[in-house]
Amino acid sequence: MAPIDSSSGFVIPPLATLDWELPYFLLGAMSLALSFLSSKLVGDDAGHHDGKGISVVRDKRVISISIGGFMFFFSYWSLTLFLYKFLLASGYSPIIAGVVYSFTAIAGIPSTVLSGRILDLIGTRKSLLLFIGVYGILILSIDAVYRFLIPLSLVFISMGFVRFIITPSHSSALAFLGGKNSGSVSGFANFFWQFSGIVSSVVSPLIVEAMSYTSLWLLIGTITLSSLFFYSMVRIND
Repeated sequence: MAPIDSSSGFVIPPLATLDWELPYFLLGAMSLALSFLSSKLVGDDAGHHDGKGISVVRDKRVISISIGGFMFFFSYWSLTLFLYKFLLASGYSPIIAGVVYSFTAIAGIPSTVLSGRILDLIGTRKSLLLFIGVYGILILSIDAVYRFLIPLSLVFISMGFVRFIITPSHSSALAFLGGKNSGSVSGFANFFWQFSGIVSSVVSPLIVEAMSYTSLWLLIGTITLSSLFFYSMVRIND
């Protein structure tokens, strides 16, 4: 799904210029199509439960990656919501802002291709710790470079590259932690990860309005780095 995610920045804006509702209809149709295709891929064991699902989500490692993921994705959703508005507020034209903002997705294309190799080389746990740490540092650097287009573009490209290595690292970690019960583990963790988007959409605007974008970058950068404490407790034998 990462290549689709990376290309959405090119597809959705032109469609929105024709009709703002059109991208929603398109995404809805794609979601239904993917759901149908996924149902065809589910094997005969889909309805089989061995009674271990509840015990799996009590695993401290699962709880840790769920909390760490909540913190990481809180930061990610905040960036998604406000990076483009921040660029406009910083004096960039809508075209330049759109191009620079798209770097966070474009860089995901090569990193998605390389992510499997990187995970094989350094392992899932180390990938999470390394790249989430880098992501947090990059967020904190936004306020220092936003006045300079080239350094800012490099930061956004780096963020996109790192982001699309973190995503498969999460998936790999859940697969190792869950084993045969990876569905239960994924469902538990994803609840927290998706819920972070709701919290972020409420909290982030309040921070920007009450304080500034600088305060938002400082907060979410710190939150991202703090999530490493929980990720460090996720022991994975890969």
